[in-house]
Amino acid sequence: MQQNDPGELLEVFDAGGQPTGRAKPRSAIHLDGDWHRAFHCWIVRNGGREVVLQRRSLVKDTFPGRWDAAAAGHDLRLCDAAETIVPDPAGFDAAVLAASVHMGQYQSAFRRFARKKHAALNAMPTAFISVSLSAAGDDPGDLAGLAACAKRLERQTSWRPTTICHAAGAMPFTAYNPIIKLVMKSIARRRGQLVETSEDYDFTDYASLGEFVDAFMASVEPSTRQDRLVAA
Repeated sequence: MQQNDPGELLEVFDAGGQPTGRAKPRSAIHLDGDWHRAFHCWIVRNGGREVVLQRRSLVKDTFPGRWDAAAAGHDLRLCDAAETIVPDPAGFDAAVLAASVHMGQYQSAFRRFARKKHAALNAMPTAFISVSLSAAGDDPGDLAGLAACAKRLERQTSWRPTTICHAAGAMPFTAYNPIIKLVMKSIARRRGQLVETSEDYDFTDYASLGEFVDAFMASVEPSTRQDRLVAA
């Protein structure tokens, strides 16, 4: 029984904790001693007198059978589709992608990424989070428009997401210039949202979004559920 995927891609960092823009298989990173991100969860109880540990599996490729932290793993790979270096999704087991709608279209960099990598994305479980203020309400016309945007993306890129979630997103007015503030305030008014341009607003239903992500994770095959997810 193989406990870990030796081909799992991990991002390589330098000694100062800065990303190098390179990714290597898990087995190579451990063999070469490259810096890479990981997390450890330590559970302390009884006023600090007890520490909860777990025993590593005997088939682990590193330190089998040793006592370890209560939970540990490697860092999630989070990427911006607009960056020059974006990892090939073919090296991952599942992917969560997110983009926002502007004038009926998703960002051009996101569309280029999905179109270029559609074959790899279609070969794995993928979740798409579509962000638009239209998702904040229940107007049938708005919801139909969101569905149309997602279908247009599919035609433009040939990528077919396994599952889609529509999230309302935010309006960071303090980061907008005066013209954008007026435009966004008008859009919010048409959606029944009363806003002040001196404040920032977040309309996302994080409970529903969390349920969506949890359901997607539960749908991924158990053999891959602990492997890397990439968000673009």
